[in-house]
Parts: sequence; C-alpha cells; structure tokens
Amino acid sequence: AKNWRDKHCIFTSLEARPSSTLLELIMYNAYSRHKNKDAAYATIFKSFLKLIANYPKLGLISHSTSKSLGKMPIVQDFGNPIRNLAMAPVHWVEIAQHAQRLITQLEMPDPLASSVTSTLKKADLVRIIQLLTANAQTDEESSLTSRLLQQVVRLEDRIEELENINTRASVQPIIAEKIPSAPPSPRRSLKTSTSGNFTEEDQNLLGQLQEQNKRLLKVEETAQSLAFYCSPKTLTVKKTNLEISITPPFDQRVYKKEFTFGGLMWQLQLYPKGKTEKERGYSSLFFKLQSPHIQPPNSVYTRIEINSQLLNGSIQETFVCGSTYGYAKAFDQKKLRAKIDFKLKISFPTPLSASE
Repeated sequence: AKNWRDKHCIFTSLEARPSSTLLELIMYNAYSRHKNKDAAYATIFKSFLKLIANYPKLGLISHSTSKSLGKMPIVQDFGNPIRNLAMAPVHWVEIAQHAQRLITQLEMPDPLASSVTSTLKKADLVRIIQLLTANAQTDEESSLTSRLLQQVVRLEDRIEELENINTRASVQPIIAEKIPSAPPSPRRSLKTSTSGNFTEEDQNLLGQLQEQNKRLLKVEETAQSLAFYCSPKTLTVKKTNLEISITPPFDQRVYKKEFTFGGLMWQLQLYPKGKTEKERGYSSLFFKLQSPHIQPPNSVYTRIEINSQLLNGSIQETFVCGSTYGYAKAFDQKKLRAKIDFKLKISFPTPLSASE
C-alpha cells in the first residue's frame, strides 16, 4: 500500500488522466481504511460517481488489472458490476450514443414522465454535447457532434410539447448558440438522411461498442441507486391540513389506522387502554418510505406525546416533528431525516363524556 501511494495519488485531480491502477487504488484504499464491507461499499461508489461524472476524460483500468481485482474479497462479494466497469473501455463514441439515447427519450413525450426527469435529461444533453465538442479529436467525431447538435435544435418544439403535457410552465428551450458548434469536416462529409436522423454509416459507428456501453450504463444506474445512501436525506411534507374521522374501540389496548398523506404511507396508533399510565399518555406515528431504493419499504418511527382536549366532541391535536430520525437498511446506515408539520383531527361520531 505504501508503494502504491508513492506511485499513484488518487487525490491529485480527476481532470488529469489517471494511471492504469486508479480503480484498484480506490478499492484497496476503501477496504483497508474501513475494514468493514458495508462502509467500503459506500466509499467505493462515491468514488465511482466521480469517475462516471468525468468519464469522457478518464481512462479505466486494463483487463489484466481487473483480473487481479477479481481476487479481492470485496469484489467477489459484490459481484460482476465492478469487474464489468473495470473491463469496459470508455470511448468517445459511447458518449455520443448516450446523447443519442437521451434525444430519443425526449422525442417521445410521456404524460407520466416527471418534470424533474425531463429537465435533468435536457440538462444532461447540453452538458454531454459540450463535452463531446470539447473532446472531439477526429473528423468523424466532429461530424457526429454537429449532427447531434442539429437534432437538439430540432427538439425545441418536442421539449415544449413534453412540458405542456406535464402541465408545467414552459421553460427556455435549448438554444443552439449556447453550445459551441464543431467545424465541418474538410475531408469527410456525412449525408443527411431524409428523416433528419443519423445515416446508416453513423448508426454503424455508434453501434460498434453497444455491448460495452450497456455494461457501463448498468453500473452507472447501480451507482446512482447506491448514491441514495451516501448522504443524509431530508423529507418534507408541506401539506398542513389532514382530517381523519375514526371511532376508536376503547376496549382495546391499541388502535391502529393506516392512511396515505404527502405521498407516504402512515400508521397512527392510539393507546386508549395502555398497560401503564405512561403508555396511555403517548401515541405513536409511523411512516413508511416509499422509495425504489429501499426494498421493502421501511417504517420510520417516532413517538408523539398527546395532550388532547375535547372540543365539541372531537380531539384536535397538532403534531410537529421537526427532527425525526429513522434508519434505512442501507450500506452505510445513514440517518434519514423527516420534517413533518401538519394537524391531525380525530373526530368521534358523538361527544364523549369526561370519563371517556
């Protein structure tokens, strides 16, 4: 390990082209520093995200190095995605293929697509084409960049249509002047197809590394999912009015009711016949995180003290949970923070006596 640190410094700059053992150093550094598999996973994927974010400028490790990585326990435990990323060389043409896929997705408006998703796709597209333009080294690459830029310009109306379908206020379309256009190739010009898309020659060029690109994208999606756990998350429920009419069976120790509110599944628990006086003075409120990154959804638990008053036959209580913590079954066991401010009104069909 000491020799590795002398030869290769992982913390110099991701802008510089890394050594052939960069990924090996990331993995060894994480595993030796934490001595814990779960903590090492989180550190490795944080590093992967940096690699992926800069992959047009980075070279990954060689096949021979990846074979030696396969002998490390952390790689054997996690499986193939790490080795696939290690063996997949990143080429300019793969980035162009990624841009083409984003264009295709934006050309097919989906009424169910979220506004955040479409906005991110559009921002990614601009960033990727800027990177392609800056990194084009051959005439073919320059020509393909120009063709991608033309497609983006034609997407303006499509993007507006997608935004209108999503009932959002229209935003500024992608402007061609914002993206530096590559000069036309003096030695080779590509024929424009009648549909405005890539020619057969272009499609062949983009498809050369399709299988490797699929492996890279699979690892990228895995890393994005795991990145959900790499930083604390704040969940805010902004809606403040919630009314639930229930008739608690007062002969039972605990009464439970589930309901959906603020996009979350909640469970309210009342203790009309608690075993102890302390238990009778508390009620419990659960919410379950509905997230594709957490399977199965976990209950995040908080106890709320109830000091209720009878107001015209109903109990009105305001719950303010400013710092509610819960653990998700994540790689690094980071706390998820939820801020919930709302009113819960529990109504009874008839006024209650003082004893009740």
